Amino acid sequence: MAFAALSACKVGPDFQRPTASVAPHWIDEPSAPLPQDSAAAAWWTVFNDPTLDALIAEAYHNNLSLQIAGARVLEAQAQLKVAIRELFPQTQALGGQIEKQHQSRGTLLSQNLDPDLTTREVGFNLSWELDFWGKFRRGIEADRAAMMASLAAYDSALVSLTAGVANAYLNIRTLQQRILVRRTLPPGMHSEWTAMSYQEKLAGNSAYLIFALALLLVYLVLAGQYGSWVTPAAVILGIPLALLGTAGALLGLSVANNLYTQIGLVLLIALSAKNAILIVEVARELREAGQSIHDAAVEAARKRFRPIIMTSFAFILGVVPLVLAKGAGASARASIGIAVFSGMLASTCLAVLFVPSFYVILQRWQERGRAPHAQGAAAVQAQRR
Repeated sequence: MAFAALSACKVGPDFQRPTASVAPHWIDEPSAPLPQDSAAAAWWTVFNDPTLDALIAEAYHNNLSLQIAGARVLEAQAQLKVAIRELFPQTQALGGQIEKQHQSRGTLLSQNLDPDLTTREVGFNLSWELDFWGKFRRGIEADRAAMMASLAAYDSALVSLTAGVANAYLNIRTLQQRILVRRTLPPGMHSEWTAMSYQEKLAGNSAYLIFALALLLVYLVLAGQYGSWVTPAAVILGIPLALLGTAGALLGLSVANNLYTQIGLVLLIALSAKNAILIVEVARELREAGQSIHDAAVEAARKRFRPIIMTSFAFILGVVPLVLAKGAGASARASIGIAVFSGMLASTCLAVLFVPSFYVILQRWQERGRAPHAQGAAAVQAQRR
């Protein structure tokens, strides 16, 4: 922790942003590789670019988040060593000297005592608490798990930092090469992406279009079912509540927003809409039965609370194996599992609270708009009579 604190002192009034010169060629003379234990054995050295090597080495040295993660690993290792020591006997040695001086008062007792009395004490204590109930062993397991978690956090910070620096640098070099190619190619010729890069460019921001079409599909289906353009909005407004949980989990766990995460978000649109539909459907039936808007919303939330909890938590527990996935393909399964798990948890906890409020607001606005038309139709019928 002291190392991280001292490193933080570098950022101050006299701080100068480090500069790195760009190599004139894409492939230059190979530089000395970084340590083999850094970020998957220095995979970026395959580019043989000394500038990239220097940038990554400088990022390792100056990044405070990485230094803090490393200090936490050392702290967890020290805690584990302290916990292991509890299994062994504890020894303690004591020693001391006490000097006392008696004052003579002319009494028979004081005359028989030595005025200067020195007492020396030496002791040795040995204790060993046997771990019959496994208290120390469980503590060691907890500290070892904490150490493994800190190591995983350090590796994650290391990989994220390396990928960020390499991605930014390689994008810049790619743009430079594209500019160079366009300047040197003869008229009528140009460069173009191929393979996976071409597919990514072709796809573009189609994920946002997919989300919009999914929301539109849900809205149109509910509008046809309810016979209203306003009531389905109470269901649509409940969908972003699930996205709050997913966004918080992705940011907190530093999970990338990849293709599998986006698939989980599309799945959340249907799952979170399901919870809102359960409440809105009952509220509509109670309103048509003659109850007030407020009472219908409260009663619908109360009646549908148990089905929402049962179905939602059954699904949440079902995706736990995806969240805890290990082995081949674990990253893809964890991405979709974390997105769906956190989103459903947020939707379940918030839908019962906010969806009835959305229904009350929209239903009152809808009925307030219908009131003048109803009064006008009644007046027309009265005149005809």
